[in-house]
Amino acid sequence: MKNLFSLLFSVIILSSCSSDDDNSNNQTQSDSIKQLLESYDLWYVEPDQPSSDFNLGQDAITFSFVENELHANKNLIGFNPETIGNVEASYNVEQEGSNASITIDDTEFTVFGVSGNSIKLVNSYDNTTAFYITGYATEDFPSSDILYHERMPHFFNEYKFWEKTATENPDENDGNFSNISYVDFFEVRNFRSSEDSEGLTYDEINWEYNGSYKLTTENGEEGPISNELILLYLDEEGKIIEGANDTLKVNVLDQNRIQLSEPNQNINYIFEGHTNTPF
Repeated sequence: MKNLFSLLFSVIILSSCSSDDDNSNNQTQSDSIKQLLESYDLWYVEPDQPSSDFNLGQDAITFSFVENELHANKNLIGFNPETIGNVEASYNVEQEGSNASITIDDTEFTVFGVSGNSIKLVNSYDNTTAFYITGYATEDFPSSDILYHERMPHFFNEYKFWEKTATENPDENDGNFSNISYVDFFEVRNFRSSEDSEGLTYDEINWEYNGSYKLTTENGEEGPISNELILLYLDEEGKIIEGANDTLKVNVLDQNRIQLSEPNQNINYIFEGHTNTPF
């Protein structure tokens, strides 16, 4: 494995000493890069990266390269690192001299080595960074806790809406988020929320508030990994209302429940995801 990456790195990053018209050598280099891609069970697609117009780079959690077929896992709900997902595209690796590229369907990416098991794919036509991918054997793949918290917007969006099912408020404090019963997270990090009574369907909910949200990730050494969720409320003209925001801690309890907390008030809200909407 180490030798494979060493060859990839030297071929892509360093100047090649081989002759460009040595077809057999070029073929060997191409085969070695293809072998590297296929030597890992899963390639984790690093989140929150610009991906040009290549939608699969935005939606996929993992890639697997199998005999010129690109498999992808696109959903956290039910994710199992022992499966490589569905076939989403075809791919072809080309190598000429010091230049290497991979074409996924009709999109060509230049390949750059980053570290022992990580590569960067850059759109060959406009030089915008598409994505970084990191190779793993199945048994070494990151835990589900890490995946949920690194890909929190992805996780939010796998449910049509979230309903509050319980409140833990031992001090009986009046929290800023106490009256919120429903939250709907959607693409481009926007949300809307409602104070309607429990037990409603999506179409029955009156979405009273809307805005955008920000997330920061904390890797706790003693406690679970958590995210800080900042909800920024917008007025009717779509402008942020100054001073109108809620800051909550987010912890994933399981595949369809999250805990939103107001630590300063010692209040925890349990929200359950409704209607799974796979990517």
